[in-house]
Amino acid sequence: MENANPTITRIGCDFTGNGRMCQTLDEAGVPTDSKWRSLILFMRDLKNHDYLTVEQKSEIQTLVVNLIQERNYTDQTFQILVRRVERIYCEPYLRKLQGTIQESEKLIQDFQELLSKRSGDIRNLEGDAVSGIESGREPQEIIRNLRETFRDVVTVMEEDASKLSQLSRMDGLTGLHNRRALDEYLQETVEAAIGEGRTFSLIMMDIDYFKTLNDSFGHRIGDQAIIVITKLMRETLEAFQSEEHIDFFAARYGGDEFTVVLPDMDYQDAATKAAAIRENISTYNFIVRDSLGRVTHKDVRIAVSAGVAASTTDCTGLKIEHLIEKADKALYAAKAARKGPADPHCTPAV
Repeated sequence: MENANPTITRIGCDFTGNGRMCQTLDEAGVPTDSKWRSLILFMRDLKNHDYLTVEQKSEIQTLVVNLIQERNYTDQTFQILVRRVERIYCEPYLRKLQGTIQESEKLIQDFQELLSKRSGDIRNLEGDAVSGIESGREPQEIIRNLRETFRDVVTVMEEDASKLSQLSRMDGLTGLHNRRALDEYLQETVEAAIGEGRTFSLIMMDIDYFKTLNDSFGHRIGDQAIIVITKLMRETLEAFQSEEHIDFFAARYGGDEFTVVLPDMDYQDAATKAAAIRENISTYNFIVRDSLGRVTHKDVRIAVSAGVAASTTDCTGLKIEHLIEKADKALYAAKAARKGPADPHCTPAV
């Protein structure tokens, strides 16, 4: 019996399969040379990559649709398209890198200011020693005065070192813990809690359409939005801390991403806390002002998405990176669905 659905093979098709993909590209008017077809198939496949945000996938999909509609398959268009895909692909990492650079610059500036002050103290100490000797005072009195002055300088320098240590673990824009402090906390505190079989939860959040916000109002307003959202998040968490005596560790994960660690809290309770944070932020009326302080936009609403993951007493083999990955995937699922936190599961280390 003859096959009712014979396999159709397109002669000259450079891609695997039964030729239907090549036929689809033919119908879309895509040139047959491999560079165009490889690029379009690469862009099409990016929708399956979990590490891309919903916004990134949407931007790339728009590029593909516009290209096929316009059918402008010139070499110039190809180069422009490659650069746009590269920009979309790399932009979140570039934002994180820029944030790290800004944080480092602020820390270096603070260190230079402290160093300048202490250099002055050392010079004063030298001056006191010289003037003491020149004045003809008793050597024991000179030594006693120098010791007192030196102790004061050492005390201040120790305070400086403590301050620098704190600054190196704090995000300059928001005042939250930074990624370095978060990593240390997870390794030192949370990893021990997992080993003891204690429950704790992790919330990952980021701002919806943050790139659109920056493109519409500028990076200055984007930074202000991050500051206000941080304030609202902290207010919500501190209210829970006061009412329910919970503990929390909040950090800026990078760019427009935030992490909240909730020790001794199960998934359902943490999801409730995440929903409360989202509600507090989504109902806030943001006001946009220009550089002169004049109001340009009122009642601007900004939403955040959240993903929650939790360890339980049977997750003793869980690794920190697996929990972060679960919370991250829950966040992407929430952004895709445009609703509350997705329900992840703890995954013991393999």
